[in-house]
Parts: sequence; C-alpha cells; structure tokens
Amino acid sequence: MVINIKTALDECAEHASDIQRRNNTLIEYYIYPQPVPTAIAAYQPRLLSLQQRIKLIKKVNFSQLEQLINDPDCHAALHLTLIIAELRNAMLGFQTLFEQHYDPGLPQQTHQARYIQAFHDLRFLEQHLHDLIRIRQSNPNRPRAEHLLALRSYGSCYQFCPGAIQILNGEDHGLIANVSDKELLPSNRDILASKWGAYLWWTCSSPSCAFKLRFHVLGSLGSSIHNTSETRTHPFVNLEYRSIFLVKSHLHISSHDGAGVIKYGCLLCFAEGQPLQAEATAFSTGRALATHLHYTHRGGNLPPAMLLEKFKLAIGGQCPVGVQRWDANILRN
Repeated sequence: MVINIKTALDECAEHASDIQRRNNTLIEYYIYPQPVPTAIAAYQPRLLSLQQRIKLIKKVNFSQLEQLINDPDCHAALHLTLIIAELRNAMLGFQTLFEQHYDPGLPQQTHQARYIQAFHDLRFLEQHLHDLIRIRQSNPNRPRAEHLLALRSYGSCYQFCPGAIQILNGEDHGLIANVSDKELLPSNRDILASKWGAYLWWTCSSPSCAFKLRFHVLGSLGSSIHNTSETRTHPFVNLEYRSIFLVKSHLHISSHDGAGVIKYGCLLCFAEGQPLQAEATAFSTGRALATHLHYTHRGGNLPPAMLLEKFKLAIGGQCPVGVQRWDANILRN
C-alpha cells in the first residue's frame, strides 16, 4: 500500500516532535541545571527549523494545488524526503555527542532503543515516499493540472486560465505581436526613450481568454517573456517581479470584460486553500497583486520551499534550490 502525502506529513511531524522531547529528556537528566554546551544547544533550533518546514507544507491545500501544478504530491514527497534525511542526521549527531561526552553506556539504555525505533520508522517512511514518487512518475495517465482546473472550477466567479497553468508547468503556447505606437502607455514611452528596445504583446492562446500583456525587450537574446531583463517595481512595495509572473497569475478573462476587470489571482493563497475573491486574493492590476504579496506573504507568513520553487519566488534575492532565475523577488526590509 502506497502512503498518501497527508499521512506522511502527519507521521513526520509526530516523529520530529517526539525526537525533540527525547532530546530534552536527555538534557534535563544529564546536564540540567548546568549550562547546555553550544554543540548540543545547536540541535534545538535545527529541529525547530525542520518542524517549521513540515508545518508550512501541511498548510498546503493539495486539492487546490493540483489545479495549478502537475502532481504536487510527488513534489511534496521529494521535499519531505530531504526533511526526513535531515531529521535522521540530527538525531544521530545528538546521540553521538551524549554517548561521547556524558554516558558511553547510552546505547544499552531505553532512550537509545527509542531513538533506534524512531530512526527505523523514519527510514520506513522515507521508503514509502520513494515508492509514491516512483509510482506516480511512472503513471502516464496521471491527470494534468489544467484538466483538473477545468473540472473543479466550473461555476466559480474567478478561475485561473488554462494558459497560465500551462506556463506554470513548463508549456507556453502564448502568441507574440508588436505593440503599436498608439497602444503604448506613457510609462512605456519613457522606458523606450531611456533604454530603447521594443514592446511586445504576450497574448493568451486559451480559447475565449482575452488576456494579453505588454512586456519590454532590449535585444534578441532577451526577446522572450521568459528571459527579458525587464523588472517591475512599485513605490513602497517590497517586491520586484517580471512580466512572466503576471502571465502565470492571470485569470480567465472573457472578451467582453472591460476596464478594471479582475485579472490576477494570488497563487500562494489559492495553493493554501483560499478561494479567489475580488480585492482579497484576486486583483485587477499587477500593483495590487504585488502589494498583496508584500503585506501577506513575507516574514512569518512565507510559503513552504516547495511553493517557492514551483512558482520561482526568491526571498531577498536568494532563489530556491534548483531555480536559476526568479519570477518574483520578495525583498527584505
């Protein structure tokens, strides 16, 4: 029987808490009330960090996330196996310190037997996660996010566009056209006057979606919306982002929608289970979306690493592991 990701997260969280309790028991028995040595004290924040990483993944609503990215369970399992490996290493390191400096007979005691059981349980859980990854990756008929989006978004007031979902999953069928002189905004003209280059339209190819976006290019090497050097910023908003981030966040817009229409949804809010609601999690402008991210998804409300990676979000200019170029960068104060 293959474990499901929610069960794996619950079990991993329970093991992390249990390991911390056992560590505290050893500290109280062998060290307290003397000061805790730095080498041993260092394991406390390490375990807390791992617990926080598990907690953040547990905030994800997988039934909604699978409407955005293909096979999020598999993606979460990959991140969870890394956490489990760090948990096992932390547990072994902590035990070794106590055995070497406090009680050479620790391996024969009840505490050690419990550590061994936890170590084996984590290894067993890790193997189940590898099985989950292998089975899901080998299934050619696993549902795609854009198809699940179409099935589950029926009747919603707002919904992400299949064209946005395709780009989130590495496929871009958007159409490119020149922005005519009369279609240029005053801010576009200012940029052209100072930087030269040209403006292009990215137009969604999804049936009945009228979304399109201007973006600036400087030369042939950066003529794609995926690699243009253009960045967007707004006063008093600690976020910079690229045009591709807006494309990935765009909602389905019908051709009869006029000015002020809700165009963008917050990918992070939706991935955590929130509905798309106007001016709360869905917005009419890029600035409004950026302002929302600035106030809602920073500091203690940062998303888990798996979402930072999939949505290519950097924190303070630092990209997630495996990401070479960010789509949006949440700036530090």
